Amino acid sequence: MGNIEIDVWPPGAFQKATLVARTVLTTTSGDLSGARLEISSLVASQVLVGGSRKDVSNLVTQVLDQPEVLKLVRQLAEQRKAGTLVRQRRLVAVSGSHDHTVRVWDPLTGQPIGGALTGHQAEVMCVAVAATRAGSLVAVSGGVDCTLRVWRPMGAPPSGRWTSSELTGHTDRVWSVALGTTSGGQLLAVSGSADGTVRVWDPLALRAVGRPLRGHQGPVQAVATATKRNGELVAISGGHDGTIRVWDPVSGRQLGSTLRGHQDWILSVAAVTSAQRIVVASGGVDRSVRLWDPITARQLGGPLLGHDDWVRSVAACTTSRERVVVVSGGDDGTIRAWDSATGKDIGRPLKSPGGVVAAVSAFPSQDGKFIALSGYFDGTLRVWDPIAGASFGPPITDHASMVRSLAITASPSTH
Repeated sequence: MGNIEIDVWPPGAFQKATLVARTVLTTTSGDLSGARLEISSLVASQVLVGGSRKDVSNLVTQVLDQPEVLKLVRQLAEQRKAGTLVRQRRLVAVSGSHDHTVRVWDPLTGQPIGGALTGHQAEVMCVAVAATRAGSLVAVSGGVDCTLRVWRPMGAPPSGRWTSSELTGHTDRVWSVALGTTSGGQLLAVSGSADGTVRVWDPLALRAVGRPLRGHQGPVQAVATATKRNGELVAISGGHDGTIRVWDPVSGRQLGSTLRGHQDWILSVAAVTSAQRIVVASGGVDRSVRLWDPITARQLGGPLLGHDDWVRSVAACTTSRERVVVVSGGDDGTIRAWDSATGKDIGRPLKSPGGVVAAVSAFPSQDGKFIALSGYFDGTLRVWDPIAGASFGPPITDHASMVRSLAITASPSTH
């Protein structure tokens, strides 16, 4: 075997298969005997599509024989034996599209979880998903039909069948939605609309919370939520007026000063809580990504520059090593990852034939790494390892039109 076999594999196959192996081993707590079949299946469907059983077996064998993979297996086995490893939960991704549908899928396999979720009467502009205290999932979507829809799985998550309920109140398209939990354990949804307002909702009770939050001079295209170190929930909004505002979603009060720095419309905001602070990322028409501390109302460093066109979407996550990373995508067709502490690029820009990047999301994995999801104008989705600079499997093609929004969470149940 050895190099003779590697020469006939497609470019990047060994690296992609290694990523598959590391992911599966981590989610199975390093159980090599139980993971090999799943690794082989994923390699056959995502890396060596159409390859022979022998080719798949040879590739998987060489991947698992790597010193770094063997070291990972030993580390996981030791943690499992000591009882200190909590098995990673299955990831669930949700996407919203101009084809009027919401879809649920497994980002590690690229496989759909059930069929398309229908109910919106026009383009779906935004989605959010979160685990509930009761051990289930809830997703919220918003669209051009001026409504939000709350989706609940029928049965243990991740279920392929979901129920849907409608929330009304906005008088123009719903651009953005986010979910967060208060210090008292209440799940809230926050939405931003072209009607210029931010609204807060109880998605489980299916009702509005308080009055619309006003302050932006024009459409509110971006919202996010984050939790302060004392457990209090804050909401963040970005608008076509180029400003970012921070809100107490329970009282409806604006917190602190309005954040200014962008020179044009803000198209996306994301927020994440690290050990030190809340970090807000924003992107917009001025082609920049900016980082903020919403509590002190300060911009963190200078603008992150590199995109050659509008920055349509930003996402952020905190890795297992407390590193805050930001992912951005835009009209130049590239995805970029940034280290929030240094403002420097992580890896190289990622480019796909899908064209304009309309949506990105990010989620931490093991060993301080993370995965990024991207949705494109051509209706495809991709999963990336930004550090390796490689896509994880072929594009996902279930949507019939532009993928406008993405969200990802861990399922409450284990698999």
